[in-house]
Amino acid sequence: MNRHPILLVVATVALTATSREAAAYTTLPNLLPQGRPITSRAALPGEDVTVPVTTATTATTTASRRNFFEQCTTLTFLGVGAWMTPLPNNPIVVVAVDEPPPTQEAVKALYDDIRYELENPQGGVAYMQGRIDALDFEGLMEFTKSYDLELRKLRMGKAKKLLQSKEVKEEATGYANAVTFDLIGINRNSRKGQENQEGANKYLQELRDDVNKFLSLQNTIETEG
Repeated sequence: MNRHPILLVVATVALTATSREAAAYTTLPNLLPQGRPITSRAALPGEDVTVPVTTATTATTTASRRNFFEQCTTLTFLGVGAWMTPLPNNPIVVVAVDEPPPTQEAVKALYDDIRYELENPQGGVAYMQGRIDALDFEGLMEFTKSYDLELRKLRMGKAKKLLQSKEVKEEATGYANAVTFDLIGINRNSRKGQENQEGANKYLQELRDDVNKFLSLQNTIETEG
């Protein structure tokens, strides 16, 4: 929070100057004790030149003291109020910087990683098909537990970041979320007591379709050069 140090200094200086005035008022009765002469010439024999302290003088001194303390109180509150009042914060200006388009090589590499899982005999889709064909539901269930992290979040997540349109990114998110539900369907059809080869094949084919739809969005990416 910003403060007003200059106003506080001004208030301090004013208080100092007023304190000197108060000191004069405070010591006035001491400078004018009853019976003490304050003339500029020597008193003649038998001449009374004393200046008595009258009621009017005392009243004036009291009023001056009161004015002094009122001024002190006003200046004190003004100084504290100025110190506590925050200055308006400067607005933050955010300048958007356009990122350069990705290279064709970078785009191809990320989307080929997804195609590997979908099309390669060593990929995840081929592995699940092999577990279904062999009726290895236990192995299928264990694989689907962690494959969402590998396929959707890691590989598809990286590829989605290259998409340049908000609408296309939202479409890609929909396909990626569908892959998660496909894997859940395969997992349910491989649980003990619920093994279902037909159901597992159905959800695996839906997974292939959703991944292919995601891959089709690669054509929307504008590349460098």
